[in-house]
Amino acid sequence: MKDESPRPQGTGFVIPMTALLGVQGLLSLSVLVVPVIAPIAGAELGVEAKSIGVFTGVMFSASMICSLMSGAIIERFGAVGAVQICLALGAAGIAMVTLSGVFALFAGGLLLGIAYGPNSAASSEILARYTPDKFRNIAFSLKQSGMPLGSVLAGGAVVVLVEPYGWRVTLLIIGAVGVVAMILMQGMKRNWDSGRVAGGTTRTRASPLAPLRAVLAERRTRLMCIASLSFIYIQFALSTFLVAYLYQEIGLSGSEAATIYAAAHMAGVVARPALGVIADGFIPPVRLLGIAGLLMCGGCIALALFTKDTPLVAFYAVTLLIGATASGWNGVGMAEVSRAIPANQVGYMMGGYLFVCFTAVVTGPLVFSGILAAGGSYQLAYGLFAIAAGITGVSQLMQRDVH
Repeated sequence: MKDESPRPQGTGFVIPMTALLGVQGLLSLSVLVVPVIAPIAGAELGVEAKSIGVFTGVMFSASMICSLMSGAIIERFGAVGAVQICLALGAAGIAMVTLSGVFALFAGGLLLGIAYGPNSAASSEILARYTPDKFRNIAFSLKQSGMPLGSVLAGGAVVVLVEPYGWRVTLLIIGAVGVVAMILMQGMKRNWDSGRVAGGTTRTRASPLAPLRAVLAERRTRLMCIASLSFIYIQFALSTFLVAYLYQEIGLSGSEAATIYAAAHMAGVVARPALGVIADGFIPPVRLLGIAGLLMCGGCIALALFTKDTPLVAFYAVTLLIGATASGWNGVGMAEVSRAIPANQVGYMMGGYLFVCFTAVVTGPLVFSGILAAGGSYQLAYGLFAIAAGITGVSQLMQRDVH
């Protein structure tokens, strides 16, 4: 699909990128803070802390479904209007959770999931419109850094706010910040939504699955969907099961496992913008994604082969490698998808791509758990995920139409 749209020039993307980084961080904080405060809130929240995974599943399932509606929402309200809607729904969802009880918890989770789904598509349309090709990877990578930033803020909110004010006030403060952000975005609407070209009313209203079919119909975006599935599987295999594997299977102490886990996540935070810089100035993004896939593969195979006698420094080295690649690729991947899509269809087709990503978020931990439940080992599960990432890496390196 060839895009004949004029390309933006200069550094006019910096202000939109910064604002959207803040929005991404705030929505990620809203989504992640509820599981973090669950052990503190206890029975007042409505469910036991160990059952909060159901809340997370409901939330991301809603994000998965609503991502397909991104194009229609952007077409109707504009990209900035869509971001404002996401902020409003996020604030409403987090306020709903404070009412306590199972209904309030899951209704809030549903609203948070709906808020989280279309945001990246709307943000991508704005960034794609304002960012020159030579800065596209770093711009998308910095914007996507809002996700790990939200995770850090969720932990910080617990430390700074929950103890003196309680969990309800903490959530309401976060919701209030979301309302303020929504109001501030109104000042950007005239400029950032001006000149918007709708991607086709009949197309966006034809079928909820139309964005998914559109993104799978193009070879470059189809390959990125496949790559994203396997990479996200690795990412969540690390974030969900690493501590249990190191502690229960390998026999490391709880503090050692937790420290390695934290180090792996910090590697992802640092790697996300770093990979954006590398993709813009040194290695073509498709090649870089291929290399990342092979590094994930090698890292997971090494992790599966480790034993209690493996030096601790080896655990750090390998998990840092996996964390940097499995979390760091995200912004480069989104930039590559946006580059392959005509500028007036970014929000529409990005919704289909994000549906694939959220599908991986929801199903990845289930597949890993299913392997364990069927009698497989952690080593087998990591090994199978590694093979998928390796095949994906090779397929990316074999592409001819790289930049």
